[in-house]
Amino acid sequence: MITESTTRTGLRRSPERRTNNPGSTRAPRFCNTERIRHEKPPLRFADLFAGIGGFHLAFDRAGAVCVFAADNDTYARKTYETNFAATRPELFAENRFAGDVRTIDTESMPDFDILCAGFPCQPFSIIGHRQGFEDTRGTLFFDIARIIEAKQPTAFFLENVQGLLKHDDGATFATMKSVIEDDLGYSLHYKIVRACDFGLPQLRPRLFMVGFRDPDTPFEFPDPIPLTTTMTDVLGGSVERAIGRTVLVGGRGYRIGHSRNWDGYLLNGVVHRLTVTETAAMQGFPPDFTFPVSTTQAMKQLGNAIAVAAIEATALAMVKAIRARTAARDTTRVPQSIPVLTTTNPTAERNSP
Repeated sequence: MITESTTRTGLRRSPERRTNNPGSTRAPRFCNTERIRHEKPPLRFADLFAGIGGFHLAFDRAGAVCVFAADNDTYARKTYETNFAATRPELFAENRFAGDVRTIDTESMPDFDILCAGFPCQPFSIIGHRQGFEDTRGTLFFDIARIIEAKQPTAFFLENVQGLLKHDDGATFATMKSVIEDDLGYSLHYKIVRACDFGLPQLRPRLFMVGFRDPDTPFEFPDPIPLTTTMTDVLGGSVERAIGRTVLVGGRGYRIGHSRNWDGYLLNGVVHRLTVTETAAMQGFPPDFTFPVSTTQAMKQLGNAIAVAAIEATALAMVKAIRARTAARDTTRVPQSIPVLTTTNPTAERNSP
């Protein structure tokens, strides 16, 4: 079954329920948050608009397991499969790596606990035309809502540019908030989070949106951690700034000092352009992450990617919140009374008056 892309008018709330090879990077792992071992059964997540797998890395480190992924970009799919085929072969062998999110048949999706989606940011970004829902990519939010409504995951984690919060004088975000809270019945927590607040030497402010099917699930975004790794560490020399500029898609090569320059730095007093390895480090991808594509495609993929460490810290907070709420429900649940079984004594019946 092929399902058409939906808009808000298609959502209805039911009574019972409110994504030339430069080689491997040498990127250090900047995020050293507490690791949670996979439990049996672990929490399962779906990775929509998966890109090259930043959400996949983050939630795997937080103890969850990816059971479904989707992305329609040919080159991003190649990078994703190259890096995750060995650890999650079932995604690719069992046809659980879908293409266009708009054509996903929810009945064919496996069940999952958490939906992740770093959905396209161009309709809301100051770099793009900011057409919002007038851009077909902007309406992809409603496909996320369609999948949430059908699959009823325990929680979701959405990521986009900070401009979404104030797009169209706040009307766009107000619509999304209403869909989540009123149409779907989920809670919504949101915050602008910077990559540099979680160990990565890059600004990259992004809007994080987290919600739970049980609105009483207690959740707080994690507190920032001190930055101990700077651009000097990434580039291996003296750099004019400790925190790098936000990695972008395209637009490389502007002169130092230009307002659009993001990939040029003065390294030991000499102009230096970011390499794939260095850009991957700024985004928090591990040293063994491989890009089986051209340098141009790899840089584009990294510009579209999420800052892994910031996502990981939030993912860890979500996993703990879900487990805490589950434990609270289990301890307050009143066990059903067990009926007392009595046996009849035939002798007593015969001797009774």
